[in-house]
Amino acid sequence: GVIVENMETRSTTVKRDIKKASRGNAKKARGEMANLLDGKRDRQSKKPSTADIEMIFRMFDLNKDGHIDLDELEGVLRNLGFRPTRAQVADIMKEGDTNQNGTLELKEFINLINRIEYKEEEEAESDELDGSDEEEEADEVEEENDSGSDYEEKKRSPKKKRSASPRKKASPKKERSKSPRKSPKKSTKKEQSAPKKVVQKEVEKEKANPEKEEVPQMKRADSILKLERSNSQIAMTRGLSISDYYTSYAGLHDEIQPSKKDKYNNPEGREYDLGHEGAFQTFTIVVGLFCSQYLSKAQFDQNAGAALRQKGFNVTVTTDQKEFIDNLDIYDLAWIVSGNTPPSSPDAFYKAVKDFNLTGRGVCFWGDNHPWAATFNPILKDMFGFELIGDTPAGRTLKVGEAKKTGEFGRHLLTSGLTTLFEGITLSYPSSTEKLQVLATSTDGRPCVGYIDHPDLPMHQGRIVVDTGFTKLYNNWDTAGTARYVRNVSVWLLGIDYRLRIGAPVQGKLNP
Repeated sequence: GVIVENMETRSTTVKRDIKKASRGNAKKARGEMANLLDGKRDRQSKKPSTADIEMIFRMFDLNKDGHIDLDELEGVLRNLGFRPTRAQVADIMKEGDTNQNGTLELKEFINLINRIEYKEEEEAESDELDGSDEEEEADEVEEENDSGSDYEEKKRSPKKKRSASPRKKASPKKERSKSPRKSPKKSTKKEQSAPKKVVQKEVEKEKANPEKEEVPQMKRADSILKLERSNSQIAMTRGLSISDYYTSYAGLHDEIQPSKKDKYNNPEGREYDLGHEGAFQTFTIVVGLFCSQYLSKAQFDQNAGAALRQKGFNVTVTTDQKEFIDNLDIYDLAWIVSGNTPPSSPDAFYKAVKDFNLTGRGVCFWGDNHPWAATFNPILKDMFGFELIGDTPAGRTLKVGEAKKTGEFGRHLLTSGLTTLFEGITLSYPSSTEKLQVLATSTDGRPCVGYIDHPDLPMHQGRIVVDTGFTKLYNNWDTAGTARYVRNVSVWLLGIDYRLRIGAPVQGKLNP
């Protein structure tokens, strides 16, 4: 189970770990986390499965019509680990849109991605990137690779902002990954001349065999993806993909055909969760447990804490509000399990939580029937225009369906792998849902779970989940889907898919 550590000791350890993973060098952070995920540096060259490609496609096909447009394609490519410029996205759309209808269907997209050849080879990152010179070069390469990124473009000053076209100065740096011991200029010259020869050979082959249509190939060398067709090429570096974090079952529910189901009709096995096992070892969660008269640290450790640890999360629990806000800034994610009274230092508490969320970190607000949302209600009211009120009878199980239909929850990444979910023993409900997306409606007909996500949030603000029944964390813990649900909530709140889409580091603050 999770060991509830002394807050000060844990704080020092977490500060040291997070400083290493989020020091601003996004390329190094991604490399280190890839190493943790698979225990080897070549994780990034692993070809995504068809199931992974379908999962990422589903995430962006919001209206479920089987199509993605040009704007959505950039997000899809970034979640596959590539760093395209906007011009490259347009070229790829033209390449993959075989029926020329202006969108990519799932089959077209799978065919396009399956033409990529991922070569297993040593990269410059295997040198551990310990030297200061190497870190500086990695930073420059990362800035180059993230061209076209909304996040990177917004961070740069007008003088430093660059166009989406290839940059001559950075190209020698990019060649380090193939031949780190060689002269960058020589390596660049070879790299530039090779595609011309390949293209010429392809043209000659087409002339010699006009009846046979050559299939265009995408080749990856030195972390560079090249699309060779006619006289053009597309080069994109590849880093971590969302499939390094999300399972291929992300966003699926009763469509899953598991080998075994539990007694509540949910797929049995943690492989059906939103997140991969052990993929979150560098991520930290702080839990403010302010209802300890009902839910003790030991009980939390045994239930929710142990479930989160299974995904690799480092979990710290405190019942002291001052300790919670004093150390909050070093964590990736916060849970607030409300008490029945306001904070003892309300201004300091509210400011710490808001500042945390406004720099890209997710927060889960766990309330219950009135007055068990008193700890954070003023935050919800101030930031989102609602608070949790009332006392709703509960104690039943919800089923997958329509989010706003009585007794049902919606199909979302948060509910991946679930067909049923226990609602809790007692519930409150939001006073307004104008800014809150309803995820589930209680068996009494009121919203009981909601979330707030981009684009309904400013670019650098973290995601929000509001659950009105924290009794599910201790009463009937082993009933329908609770363990999977709390793991999914924490994985989703990290916002990794969103961070990849905007070209931001997968961990750390998102500073305006």
